[in-house]
Amino acid sequence: MKRRSNRVIIGKNIRKYREEHSLSIDELAEMLNLSPAFIGLVERGKRGSKLENLIKLSEIFDIDLNNIIYSPDRSTLEIAENIEDDDEEQKRKTLMALMYDLDEKELTFIILAIKNLKKLRNNTTRNLKNSKKTPKD
Repeated sequence: MKRRSNRVIIGKNIRKYREEHSLSIDELAEMLNLSPAFIGLVERGKRGSKLENLIKLSEIFDIDLNNIIYSPDRSTLEIAENIEDDDEEQKRKTLMALMYDLDEKELTFIILAIKNLKKLRNNTTRNLKNSKKTPKD
C-alpha cells in the first residue's frame, strides 16, 4: 500500500512541475527519452520511475530531488528525522536524495563513513560470535 502512495505522490509532483514549466507530456517524454504514455502512467501513480529518471527530472525542473520524491509538506530535515517510519525502499530513496547535491569531498566522506560502519558491524558480529563460543575442557 505504501509503495502505491509513494508513486501517487511522485506522479503528482512530476505533473505539478511539468505544468509549472509549461511542458506537455510529449515534450517531457522527449526530454527523458521515454514514451508519452509512460509519463502519463507515472503522473497518475500507475507506474513507478527509475531513480535515474527522477534525477533527470530534478535537473530539468531545476529543483531538489526531494521535491519530486516527497509530498510538498515534508522538508528535507523532516524527511531525515522521520526516516524510522519509512520502509527499506523509501530509506534508500531518502539516502539518494540527501546525497544528490553533495560535492565530491562530502561524497568521499560519506562513502568512507559507510565503509567504516560496515567494518565496525562485521567486527562486532565476529566478536559476538567468538564470545558465544564456550571453551572446551
